[in-house]
Amino acid sequence: MDHVSQYREKVKFPLVSPSQGERRGEAIAKPAKPKRKGKKEHMKNKIETIQPERKSPDLSDRLRSFTADMATLAASLPEDRAGARVADTILNQSLAAYYAHGQAEGSPSAKAFAEKFGETLEQLRLLRRTLYLLQVMALPCDGGAVTKGLEDADILVRIFFSSIRTLTNKAAA
Repeated sequence: MDHVSQYREKVKFPLVSPSQGERRGEAIAKPAKPKRKGKKEHMKNKIETIQPERKSPDLSDRLRSFTADMATLAASLPEDRAGARVADTILNQSLAAYYAHGQAEGSPSAKAFAEKFGETLEQLRLLRRTLYLLQVMALPCDGGAVTKGLEDADILVRIFFSSIRTLTNKAAA
């Protein structure tokens, strides 16, 4: 076996000239050229290294998800007088908390930020109280959604309470 045949087996593709391959009807394998990274791919990789992926959802995402769950729960309540009243209350309080948090994110000072966080906390406490009431009422609704809503509301109340306490402690120091 000559050195050319050994090389052909080593690289796993036929090394024939185009004229020979065309005459035999064989496909000619050529090694693929490595692709160069484009400018967009390079920038994408650079952004990923600067902003690592978040491991847990931030407060905005959590509050948005909670508000969506509460809107779904409110829509599932019956349309009688009591059900409509509780559904309106749940929807109003969850949306008010979500919007107050949005206003807090854009507040110009730390004092305004703390005030808007306080409004959000107040709405979440009222919503939690409404969910407790819904849990005891005899309205036909998804009990699992109410229980999950109570758990989420309790977590959010704790987060906002501790955030406000931290803000006031930093302002006092």
